[in-house]
Amino acid sequence: MQKNDRDIIEQLYDPKTKKMTWREFIKGKMSPYMKKYGSHGAAMRQIAKEWKEYKSQAERALDPAPRRWMSAMIAGIRKSSDVRDPEQIVRNIWKRLPASKQAQIVKQDAAGTPFRYDLPLPDDHPTRCPAGTVRVVDPFNLAEVQVNVSPQHFKALDNTRMFEHMKRNDGTTALVKRCKSSTGNCNIFIDKEK
Repeated sequence: MQKNDRDIIEQLYDPKTKKMTWREFIKGKMSPYMKKYGSHGAAMRQIAKEWKEYKSQAERALDPAPRRWMSAMIAGIRKSSDVRDPEQIVRNIWKRLPASKQAQIVKQDAAGTPFRYDLPLPDDHPTRCPAGTVRVVDPFNLAEVQVNVSPQHFKALDNTRMFEHMKRNDGTTALVKRCKSSTGNCNIFIDKEK
């Protein structure tokens, strides 16, 4: 990749996948559609039609990336990061790429061009106790802190309601606090010790 997309960077250093459910899809549409179509049945038929289109677009977004590109990106992420599921992250990066960039990668793959991982590498610094890491990604003015705490402290932190919940790829839940500003971005990730 020659030019890094901020969405891709956020996906790489904050991996999360969110699939829209039927309820989420209709939530924002029902009230305006009721006004527009006048009846619940007509509104639901229109929403169902749009849902099919949305699902179709989502399936097209799942088109597999070229295998050699996938392998290069996965290898780079494994070498430079401790994320739990690099394959899923690469699939998410592929889905977020514009169609023109996907076409360019497919064309390079067909021409036999070798791919190399060229996203900015994080600089990880372990904390004094072995249960934490401070990560800095200079090109994006991003700093993250990852810590593991006891179940008792995890519950106490959760009870402050200062943190959002984030589902990890292994099914566990982490507490997250994000700060985005013009001067830089900062994330705090808290996991429960096992």
